[in-house]
Amino acid sequence: CVALAVLLHLSPAAAFLHPTGLFLLCIVAAGWFGGAGPGFLAAVLATFALPQLIAMSYPLVGGFFDLPRFVTFGITGLAVGWGATRRRRAEAALRESEKKLEHKVAERTAALRDSEERYALAMQAAEDAHWDWNIATDQYFATADKFPMYGFPADFKFANREDFLARAPFHPEDRRKWND
Repeated sequence: CVALAVLLHLSPAAAFLHPTGLFLLCIVAAGWFGGAGPGFLAAVLATFALPQLIAMSYPLVGGFFDLPRFVTFGITGLAVGWGATRRRRAEAALRESEKKLEHKVAERTAALRDSEERYALAMQAAEDAHWDWNIATDQYFATADKFPMYGFPADFKFANREDFLARAPFHPEDRRKWND
């Protein structure tokens, strides 16, 4: 990234790009794609390369090291690298968690399917049927064996409980019990 910044600074495009911003962008890219270590290394290299490319209007620390710029570059490289590394780790942990969750859902779905099959076999063996009414949604559910008991085809569907009560052949005393 720093070599790319040097080449861009030496190219005709340099008239349109400020070198400090260009180097800072390259440090951010190194930190983002490489992590904190490469981001910090890019900051060190940029700090040494930049004084060779532009005139400094203030004395450098030790004659070759621009400390204020290095601190800025270093903090930027470390912060971006650390943040990018944490994001990648969090994404990897999330993917792993999703895989575990998908596996659990598949296991539980298979167990539920097996349980439903065993229940259906038990109901068939007992020659029994069952019904259910969801009060909140007013939906009526019944096993397929329940409908022939009342003279309806096995694939018949009632619209709701009222439809069931209106069509089912009940004894008058039983109808009162169902209506209560």
